[in-house]
Amino acid sequence: MKNQLLNFNGLYGDHARAILPDFVHCESIETRSHKHDWKIRPHIHTSLFQVFCVESGIGTLLVEQRKIAFIGPCLLVIPENTLHGFEFEASVQGTVLTISASFLDKLFKLSPHISLELCKLRYLPMHDNLPEYRYMVRLISNINAELFNNLPEREVMLQSLFTTFLTAIFRLSQLHQEQVSSQNQHSLVLFKGFLKNIKESKMPQKTIFEYAQELSITPVHLNRICQQTAQKSATQVVHGYFISEAQRLLLHTSLGVSEVAYQLNFEDAAYFSRLFKKSVGVSPKIFREKQQ
Repeated sequence: MKNQLLNFNGLYGDHARAILPDFVHCESIETRSHKHDWKIRPHIHTSLFQVFCVESGIGTLLVEQRKIAFIGPCLLVIPENTLHGFEFEASVQGTVLTISASFLDKLFKLSPHISLELCKLRYLPMHDNLPEYRYMVRLISNINAELFNNLPEREVMLQSLFTTFLTAIFRLSQLHQEQVSSQNQHSLVLFKGFLKNIKESKMPQKTIFEYAQELSITPVHLNRICQQTAQKSATQVVHGYFISEAQRLLLHTSLGVSEVAYQLNFEDAAYFSRLFKKSVGVSPKIFREKQQ
């Protein structure tokens, strides 16, 4: 096992940091995958959001503890900080769009429910919706043309194209679901802010009262928002984040249980182990052994 997770501040294999806040990039799947024998090791992108538009061919998406087989045409949505990898057949054809998470937030500042939905990993088969798929391929072609041609008001056009493209993905993921009502938008903004604060705090001992203060609401209100949005209490949301991070470290590093606790800023390794077992059902050690 490796000592560290593969974590890129830019694209896979690049050690240069992406230029934030409005980073955008477009390339064929082959461009990067061919260099690595069509196998992309599990990794995360700290601040980047990606969409893989697979036109043809097959492959496997490796995400967390799952393997998801896919076949083109399809779309794969990979949010920031999502541990993922790929195994492609050499015949795969398609395009990878990458943007900074901050750019995504900027595009949907007035529609937070869209960016919240896009923060979920998605596999969207398109075999039964080819007209919509062809429309999205044309949008990608237009995005690619704007990126590589120095035309007037390039930034405005890119914002427009990305907004259209990502909204189309949102619509696909929302098929057969009710539209988010306007009265819930404020709650979604607060919930997203709560998630962001959890990630940035890196402090499992931080209280719900402190999180609520940062959002200028009461702990009762924060709990209500979490129940409505995630069907969990605020405490469960916080614990869920740190337990998920612990699972990644246990599966993809050789750190001991106490070292994992230390890495995640738990002050008491024994408390960390008890919390992990309560959430997952087994101790960290047994979890690692079973997965191996």
